Amino acid sequence: MDFDKLSALISDKLQASPVIIAIDGRCGSGKTTLAEMLKGYFDCNVFHGDDFYIPFEKRTEDRTGNLDTKRLKDEVIEPLKE
Repeated sequence: MDFDKLSALISDKLQASPVIIAIDGRCGSGKTTLAEMLKGYFDCNVFHGDDFYIPFEKRTEDRTGNLDTKRLKDEVIEPLKE
């Protein structure tokens, strides 16, 4: 999907309600570039997963992977829902 189609789709969704978009992809796939393009087009906030990284020593059986989803939910998602 090109940027024009994506921005039109997002604009349509914004007519009904606020939108939260998650961008996923491999290293170097253009996630940050796309996020910055969307930020410029929609004048929106961007939150980077790297800011919610779990250091290896703080991982537990319940908290695997690199992303501290609890902190992301508590600090970003829940306040946005309000």
